[in-house]
Amino acid sequence: MAFGASIKAFGDKTKREVNDKIVEIAMELFTEIVKETPVDKGVLINNWYTGTGSQYNNSYNENMTDRSGMASYGQIATLRSYKGFLGTDSTVSMSNSTPYAFRAEYAGWPQADGWSGRVGPYAMIAKAFIQVVPKYKW
Repeated sequence: MAFGASIKAFGDKTKREVNDKIVEIAMELFTEIVKETPVDKGVLINNWYTGTGSQYNNSYNENMTDRSGMASYGQIATLRSYKGFLGTDSTVSMSNSTPYAFRAEYAGWPQADGWSGRVGPYAMIAKAFIQVVPKYKW
């Protein structure tokens, strides 16, 4: 193999490795978020949707009531084949448009409107970051 071809092959291999590592880390983080999501009827845990590149997914389906979160895990699995980081900048995202997702992550349920005020935020995203980020800090 000529020197120039070997440099190109090395560059292509490195780009694939970088892409695959970014996707792997995102999938680990997103999986941890779903694991940390509280389950009542299964609506919140099943309404995590992934997006790639400029495609942000703000879907919501109130009928998604599988308590295992399989719909969300399925969304995460779709990232496995994403190649958007091959030699370029891109993004992967995950969102939850369940009407009470903000309360579950940040605000909790204050004493009002029949709530006891005893349930604080679950902070599933924050907890996932605390668990995953230190593994990849250099």
